[in-house]
Amino acid sequence: LTPAYADPFTQMCMFIAALVHDYEHRGVTNDYLVATKDELALRYNDRSPQENHHLAAAFRVLAAPPNNFLAHLGDGEWARMRRCVIDLVLATDMKQHFAIMGHFASTHRVATHEAVKAALAGGVLGPGGASGLNGASNS
Repeated sequence: LTPAYADPFTQMCMFIAALVHDYEHRGVTNDYLVATKDELALRYNDRSPQENHHLAAAFRVLAAPPNNFLAHLGDGEWARMRRCVIDLVLATDMKQHFAIMGHFASTHRVATHEAVKAALAGGVLGPGGASGLNGASNS
């Protein structure tokens, strides 16, 4: 990641989220947990039960004195880190995939493969072709 995209604190949150995102995963889907009225589905009201469990269980482990490498964070930094990690792990629920990708693409103006092919076929990109997508020029 480039520093302009994510500051060091956010990068730390990303690493923590990556480490805990499947902690104590049961090997079944959220839909299965909801359909079978599993305790996790009931506890988390059918909304991302596994992801919510991964977070709750991981934060319990991280809060234990021998594991709490974040004890030095002030209350504001702790809250910011926790919110960031929660958001990142909840985003791993595949039911959210298309909404998240749509938001990402519109926010970052990401050209899809299909859009690039259509633009090339229609001559929309001009003589520079796909190189014009990243601001490069042929001169």
